[in-house]
Amino acid sequence: MERIRLLIINASTESSNLLQSILKKDFLIHIVGIVNNLYDARKKIGELKPDVLTLDIQTPDRGELHFLKILMETSPMPVLVVTSQEERSSRTINQAFELGAVDVIYKPLPPFSENLENLELSLINKVRAASLSKISALASVAHKTNQLANEQIDSVISSQNITFHPKQILLLGASTGGTDALRSILTSLPPNIPPICVVLHIPSYFSKAFALRLNECCKFKVKEAEDGEELTQGVAFIAPGDYHMRVLFNHKYHIKLSKDPKVWYQRPAVDVLFKSAAKSAGKYAVAAILTGMGKDGAEGLSALKKQGARTFAQDQQSSASYGMPQAALDVGAAEQIVPLSTMPSVLYNTLCSLSPKLQTTKIT
Repeated sequence: MERIRLLIINASTESSNLLQSILKKDFLIHIVGIVNNLYDARKKIGELKPDVLTLDIQTPDRGELHFLKILMETSPMPVLVVTSQEERSSRTINQAFELGAVDVIYKPLPPFSENLENLELSLINKVRAASLSKISALASVAHKTNQLANEQIDSVISSQNITFHPKQILLLGASTGGTDALRSILTSLPPNIPPICVVLHIPSYFSKAFALRLNECCKFKVKEAEDGEELTQGVAFIAPGDYHMRVLFNHKYHIKLSKDPKVWYQRPAVDVLFKSAAKSAGKYAVAAILTGMGKDGAEGLSALKKQGARTFAQDQQSSASYGMPQAALDVGAAEQIVPLSTMPSVLYNTLCSLSPKLQTTKIT
């Protein structure tokens, strides 16, 4: 098995040493170089030909975002962004994801000894996942998704009236590469849509900013979920980082947040949301597992399918990491494999097919 060639770009010697001390423990990861400025980084990328980069982004940004933009335009490759756990970092991280970063690594807060174990597992897994990402194709796929889906869906809803059942709900789960996939799907869906619940493996410092950014570019409201709030049509709810999100039904849908133990090393976990919806929504749910590393979501998607829900998985070609969709396919949980470019229209068509007053035709 070939080792993963990793280049660390970090202005802080202390941070670089911490990353190096953790990553050198994994036999699959070969650190080919450490550079402390962006000028040297440009030269080293050409000389060392790394498979993955870690890029430390300062707050405020000191040119790292421009560096990332040029890199993705000229020599796209998997980039893991390293930053501090500060509220002010969230907007910068959002921009980094939009430019093509595959994941974020937060520097541990003191005392470091109490946080190192979780950081080690997370960091190694993220580097491994990033090495499997297909970055060169992702930007064009995302653009194609928006363009195609908007044309397909707008052509239908402009002349049709669709009434959804009050129990209908759309569920989405993702991890590595999920920010781009979710943005492509959600910005392509129309304002007349059942409630949407989203679980993405992201830290607490990023979930609110991610929801706010989506709210700016979607046709419906997007917000970070709050404990006890009612689900309403035309609103997407993003699970807060470090909280599991469940959907309960008692005359109406409500959200239940908790800090129960992690599932598949994750909180929030897709399985927690999906399993709760299998009980509360059943056949009225439409769910999709998107790009991500690991097995989270497969059991939940299977539970949904057994209750009559419609279930889908993103295809391998358009996924940055295919672990989660593959796990769902392995247990027979997904009824259909769908490219990202057609996922919005497939989900929308499926929701419409469950409508009690179906007054539309399928999008082709």
